Amino acid sequence: MTNIFTIGNKDFGIEKTSLRFSLAEDGGERFLSVNVAGNELLFQQLLERDQRGEFSWATYPPRLYLGDLPIPEDAGASFTIEEPDTDECEAGLYFMEHCFISDLSVFIGQSSVDISGMVDLMGKPYPFAVRFGVPAAA
Repeated sequence: MTNIFTIGNKDFGIEKTSLRFSLAEDGGERFLSVNVAGNELLFQQLLERDQRGEFSWATYPPRLYLGDLPIPEDAGASFTIEEPDTDECEAGLYFMEHCFISDLSVFIGQSSVDISGMVDLMGKPYPFAVRFGVPAAA
């Protein structure tokens, strides 16, 4: 399985040491937490190839964070959230600044997790997608 972290048509890969994934339950409610960053080497290679590209202003790869994101009660392996309630959880994408995410779609499979949605980068919307293998300890 290939790990991906894309914004628009750019794949930043995943820095394996950055990956944090957990599912928790509290009082009958389920919560998802994910923290994952793009791969530093792939990010530097991308900047070298495209010095005037759309993300040339960045100095380090993006990071997706979801902290205690409530999983809808009726959700199976997949669920969608139009706008995460940031008063109840941490949810965003950090790319030189904290960026708002929306139209979140999550699939938690036996061996992989897929997260996609939209991110607002400096006033411009971009689709993003993250896919990674489920860590053995999860």
